[in-house]
Amino acid sequence: MTELRTDIDVRSRASGEQRRFVAGHVVSLKRDPAADFPLRHETTSRRAHAELSWSDGHGWVLRDVSARAGLFLGGVAQQAVLIDRPTLVRLGATDAGEDLELTPVGTVDPAHAARMAALSAQTVMAPQAGAGAAWRLAVTAAGETLTFEHEPVGRAVSIGRDPACDVTVDDATVSRHHADLVSTPEGWRYEDHSTGGSWLDGKRKATVTVDRTTELKLGEPLTGVPLRLEVSAPADVVRRRERRIRSVKLAAAAGAVAVIAVVATVVALVAGNGSDSNQTPNTISSATLLAVEQATVKLEIIGADGESAGWGSGSIIDPHGMILTNSHVADPNALGLTTQYGSPLGDETPAYLLVDLRGDGPDGTVQARYRARKVVSDGYLDLAVVQIYADAKGNKIDPATLNLPTLEVGDSDKLSVGDEVTVVGFPGVSQSRAATVTKGDASAFVRDERLKSDRSWIETTARIAHGNSGGAAVDASGALIGVPTRIAPEHEGDVGWWFRPVDWANRLITLARNHQGSGYVTPYVTPATGVTITPLGWTANKDDACGTDPSQQVAHAAGGTFEMYLGVRVAGLQKGLEFNVSISGPAGYSSDTTGTSSGTASACFTVPVIFRNGDGRYYVQLSVDPPGSSTEYAAIAVGGS
Repeated sequence: MTELRTDIDVRSRASGEQRRFVAGHVVSLKRDPAADFPLRHETTSRRAHAELSWSDGHGWVLRDVSARAGLFLGGVAQQAVLIDRPTLVRLGATDAGEDLELTPVGTVDPAHAARMAALSAQTVMAPQAGAGAAWRLAVTAAGETLTFEHEPVGRAVSIGRDPACDVTVDDATVSRHHADLVSTPEGWRYEDHSTGGSWLDGKRKATVTVDRTTELKLGEPLTGVPLRLEVSAPADVVRRRERRIRSVKLAAAAGAVAVIAVVATVVALVAGNGSDSNQTPNTISSATLLAVEQATVKLEIIGADGESAGWGSGSIIDPHGMILTNSHVADPNALGLTTQYGSPLGDETPAYLLVDLRGDGPDGTVQARYRARKVVSDGYLDLAVVQIYADAKGNKIDPATLNLPTLEVGDSDKLSVGDEVTVVGFPGVSQSRAATVTKGDASAFVRDERLKSDRSWIETTARIAHGNSGGAAVDASGALIGVPTRIAPEHEGDVGWWFRPVDWANRLITLARNHQGSGYVTPYVTPATGVTITPLGWTANKDDACGTDPSQQVAHAAGGTFEMYLGVRVAGLQKGLEFNVSISGPAGYSSDTTGTSSGTASACFTVPVIFRNGDGRYYVQLSVDPPGSSTEYAAIAVGGS
């Protein structure tokens, strides 16, 4: 039984730096000296690469929050990793990132210890012969099989990513409490509670009657986690089932003559009805999917030093080399990205994008063919159009001479909940140079008040991983209906995926085709110019925080926890400007406040800080949009250190 410990040591193998953090705070890991744990490798993100946080009863969880960098465990990309034992992870590129050793230490979490003790007392038995084995259930997941008794009727067996579940499945696509198996007088009933869904023969199921061997997929219909359910049905139920099967076979044989008699008439009717051939297909065909793959490209991000800094995906929308992708792939400092994602991206603007197209081989491996650069970008929508201008070696080419495979730009407003969605791209999780395909459906439409639309995002059950960003989300006819963009904000541990409806890209596509993209800026964000930040000092009285002397420091004996307030003056504000003032400090501490300027030239804000042991250095950061023009840092010494 794993014991959860409330402190954690983080050590970089490259630099040898080691820091200890305590439960209760979110620890930031990024390539920034002000981070709780600064990263140093060039492939890590300066904006926000990963967060390490404590979850009561579950332990430490490391989450990838970067836009295009990665988190790898054993060489496989992860969205989140549960750290309940010494664990080695890599941040950045899979082949040359920064290796971190994470080791839980300190006291044992009493809540988890009590829960595990209670769980271990439950009856989990191996199958036995005899009448008592009726409706016994065997659950197989992740290579492990557990067996559960049927009695008492109404008992529930929980399945999920939470270690407290009866059946634990440690995979990011599985919800913390994904499903329950409930015993009924007729056997067992499977009840889904997840975001990603439970899938049977490619169809999403809310409930499934389990009275025989049943195989489900958790989280995704094709590549989801397999779950095998086996029941030992009573002998009389088996006999009734066999009689029912024989009856069906006899009825089918008797009806065969009637079927043959009418088949010619049916064929004639179908052939004479031309409208059937024009119906939109319910599922994408293999030929259509191949065409989509041929028009989906890998975009390698090349920095000023000529080195690769990651990759994304894109969709060719014009035979002359126009490609639709995400701003965070093509233009990571675009106005609006900071507002969209909450903090500056901070990554270097690419010198160019290397465009990899599918080769002629049967394995679908891509090859570097061209170079492309940004034509127009909207950071808040996180959409960009790039144009091919040279071959892979940098030799200029005339785009008019190109005749590339393309995707038809569809109408995302026609998409309904439940319609099939196929996502094609190049995620790092695949460890492949061929496109990866995931299938699901449109599960919800998401509103954004800033865009004043109930269809600002479309949530899908088709898995989107890092590297998929900017790729193709297509309907059953193969038309482009969205751009895979982000992992949905986590709700109670559930993971979902969002793509931007392609209708939001129509304006950008028109500007690009008319060569009018250079002067475009997003209309959804008020840009910041000349904004500055001045920390005013610390005080124990919140009402005095904005009147303190900037030189004032806090002296407090080490040991104990206490609350102080920091006054922060922000000047140069424009009306409607959104900003975030955040403070980070020792032991993973962070605190922030967000506001929107009403138009005054300057304002003072009060940020509360909880000090643990008092001493340490605390950092203040102002985040505005665009990040390059106005973000400043200020170091505040506390307790004389």
